[in-house]
Amino acid sequence: MEKVIGGKAEYARGNTYFKRRGGGMMCPTKLHYRMAARLVKNTGARLYFPFYPLGPEASIEETLAWVYDFYELLLKKHSSKSITIIGDSAGAALAAALCAHTDAQPAGLVLISPPVGIEKCSDKMRSLEKIDLMLSVKATEIIKKHWLKNASFDGADFNTLETDYSRFAPILMYYGTNEIFYAHIDELIDKIKAGGAAFEVHEGRGLCHDWVLIGIIPESREATERICRFIKNADI
Repeated sequence: MEKVIGGKAEYARGNTYFKRRGGGMMCPTKLHYRMAARLVKNTGARLYFPFYPLGPEASIEETLAWVYDFYELLLKKHSSKSITIIGDSAGAALAAALCAHTDAQPAGLVLISPPVGIEKCSDKMRSLEKIDLMLSVKATEIIKKHWLKNASFDGADFNTLETDYSRFAPILMYYGTNEIFYAHIDELIDKIKAGGAAFEVHEGRGLCHDWVLIGIIPESREATERICRFIKNADI
């Protein structure tokens, strides 16, 4: 199922493909719908909001196959260079996996609180969960059991630390210092930089997982304005 929210394709750079979080197991929240509406309002772009298969009924492999197929459908309607791909949390991992999978690179990629180190569930991650208002290590363990199931993290496209970023479109990334994934975020930053793609990263000091979606805080509004400019121009 896809949801198209407003906008006109001739405006901005054209089209935005928004993959939302939920650990691959939950439906979109009001935060996602409100973020989607802000993006459309401020760019005029057509936004595709896909409802991909969720765990535990679907595995990560089935979800990825669906995401790849959906992108191929978009490419029948639009040039890849008219598309910006946005993903938050688990959606960021899916977005990165898609860009690693396809030769038809989008104009740009936005990663919001990408999962990193989920296979480790390290002590440093556990020390951060008491200040992360959005996500816990326990939640990641449930996700691994019921969505990732028996999938290997070694060389997997959905593992952001294993992704090959060498062919990627320009990347705009956001994370918070109060989220559990902050424990290993430097590893991801180094990995992306090593790939050589144009890369801009923003740290939310004292902010939790997915803070960019919390539209009532000034940091979120500033981030959304930057994302909208990126959608229009892919300027890094």
